[in-house]
Amino acid sequence: MFITLAKEHEYNFSGTLPFTSESEMLKQGLHTVDSQEYLFLAEGLKKGVFGWDGRPNSFRTPGYPLLLAVLDNNLFLLFIVQVSLSTMTVFLVWAGAKRLFGEKAGFIAAGFLAFDLANIFFVGVVMAETLFVFLVVLGSYLFIRRHFQWTGIVLGSAALVRPIGIFFFLPFGIALATRKKWKRLAFFLVMFALLPGLWIGRNIYRFGRPGFSSIGGFNLYYANAAILVQEQTGLSEDSVRVLLTREVARENREDNPMVLSSILTRLALRRIGADPLRYLWIHMRGLGPVVFGIKSDEIVGRITGHGGPSLYKSAQGRGLCPFVWYLAGFELALTLAALVLAIVSLVRRDGRRKRLLLLFVGCYFLIMASPLTDGRFRVPAMPFVYVVAASFFASRFRSSGQNGSG
Repeated sequence: MFITLAKEHEYNFSGTLPFTSESEMLKQGLHTVDSQEYLFLAEGLKKGVFGWDGRPNSFRTPGYPLLLAVLDNNLFLLFIVQVSLSTMTVFLVWAGAKRLFGEKAGFIAAGFLAFDLANIFFVGVVMAETLFVFLVVLGSYLFIRRHFQWTGIVLGSAALVRPIGIFFFLPFGIALATRKKWKRLAFFLVMFALLPGLWIGRNIYRFGRPGFSSIGGFNLYYANAAILVQEQTGLSEDSVRVLLTREVARENREDNPMVLSSILTRLALRRIGADPLRYLWIHMRGLGPVVFGIKSDEIVGRITGHGGPSLYKSAQGRGLCPFVWYLAGFELALTLAALVLAIVSLVRRDGRRKRLLLLFVGCYFLIMASPLTDGRFRVPAMPFVYVVAASFFASRFRSSGQNGSG
């Protein structure tokens, strides 16, 4: 039923090509709907080129387009796979929480995630969230089970699905370093770097410059730095983009996307470095919209078939069923309750180190996403928050010798 409701989502439309080349996107600060890029990259992979216009592309990483290519861009099959991945993610959350904090915590954590509307929503759209969340939760579970070599490989695979995962080794590396497990740490880092390293090698071969993805510079400049410029100048979003694109034009005379990404990164850091306190405030303030999500109402509207860019803004005069509002309220209440329970659970001394690590993992995704005001960026963080929240209800804890290194 849910997939039927979600099928009209704009992420699932694939009728038009991305509007321009990767280099022009980086120069203009615009790109098409994410799923269109994924679908056409998958078509390119089937033809032997990772690109949407016949040229090599570095804007996206290959993990999700590879899945689409294997499924021949068949959306029905994709949704079946994503339902299966989401179900396995819930199971892994149950298994991990049970191993760390006991059976009661396992069932509660799995229940939290099973009823998370944002997590449910992305099962039915052409976006990388479901695959990415499955991989980071699987990698974390393998870490709890002390399978460090497989942890590294799985988390490295997650980085190829969404570039935000490229620094995801940090929480686990720090955990191993604090326990002085130097050999395990070295092995974990080598295995993590294997697949991303191959992709960086591909980019060196194709573009003559090292780099993981040009989308990092794109987002840092046209999103993070742009928000800072808006606050400094009071200009509109479109006016700021025009200002920034002119700045890029003055700095660049070539079309190499890796070079362009480096230029965007340098320009962004220069602007942020000139006003760091204001940017820090913007970044911290942006955590609220990421956690609670200005698109939470939109997600609910699409689940119930109402759609629209913002249900709150477009609901006047439409006579929407109160059930829509109940769902929106439930989603926000679930997120708030989980955060409160997770923080309160830190008071308990037994298992505190495990809780801190899990919260650190969840906060990693939230901090990396801010100040982008989109609730979907909290999706990878919530399984870890839910496990810590569920530990509040744990009636017993296993000894450290039984529950792994988590």
